[in-house]
Amino acid sequence: MNIAEGAAIIPLEIEGIILNSTLVWDEHRAILIDAGFYGHGTQIVEGMRRAGVAVERLSAVILTHQDIDHIGGVQDLMELADRPLSVYAHALDQPFIEGTVPLLKRELPPQLQHMFDLPYHVKVNHTLNDGDVLDFCGGVEVIFTPGHTPGHISLYLQTSRILIAGDALPSINGELQTPTNQTTPDLPAAFNSLNKLLDYDIDQIVCYHGGLCTENVQEQLRRIVEHSSVETAFFKEGGI
Repeated sequence: MNIAEGAAIIPLEIEGIILNSTLVWDEHRAILIDAGFYGHGTQIVEGMRRAGVAVERLSAVILTHQDIDHIGGVQDLMELADRPLSVYAHALDQPFIEGTVPLLKRELPPQLQHMFDLPYHVKVNHTLNDGDVLDFCGGVEVIFTPGHTPGHISLYLQTSRILIAGDALPSINGELQTPTNQTTPDLPAAFNSLNKLLDYDIDQIVCYHGGLCTENVQEQLRRIVEHSSVETAFFKEGGI
C-alpha cells in the first residue's frame, strides 16, 4: 500500500497476524524498515514488486528494535536477494540483534514459538543515535524512543512527514493506543519517549502492530501523551 511518494507499507501475514513493514525509496536506493519473521522474505519481495520497486534496488534494512518479529526476516531476505544488505539499529539493541546476548523477549503465541528455532540473528553494520539523519529518501531522522526495548527507535520521514513508530505505539482501526505493560518492559520510559514525538509535524503514523493512522494524528498523539503523563505520575508515586 503506497502511502506517499517513495513510501509504502508492506503487510506481512503469519497465522492471521499482520505486521506492517515500511519500504522507502528514491532514485538511488530502497530501504526496508523492519523485516518480520524468518520466512517473510517472499512476502517482502512481492510487496516491493506491487510498490513498483525491484528487489535489486534494496540496499539496507533499518531495525527499530530487537524483537524477533522485526529482525527474523533479514536473513531470509538476504538469501532471496542473494547478496548482503546493510543493517542499521541502535547500539543498545545491537548485541541482542547480533546474538551476543539473548533477546529480552522470548514469548510468542504457541503456534509461532518455533520461530526461535529458525535463523534470526544478524550483523548490525551501522549503529544509530538519537537525532541522526540518514541522507536518503528525502531524509530519515532517528528518534530514540526506549521503553519497549532499551534501544527502540522510531523514524521520521522528513519529506512526507510520516512517523514510523515501530512498537512505540500500537493502533487499532486507525486509532493510536497507549503502550501496554504486557509488551513494554520499561513502561515509564516508553511513556516519556512519546513526549518527544510532539515536536514533529506528523501527517501519518505507521504502527508495526495496527498499520496506518491518518486521521487527526497530532491530536491523537497529544491525547496519548496526556494519558501517558498521568500514568507516569502514577508510577512515580509508587502506584505499582
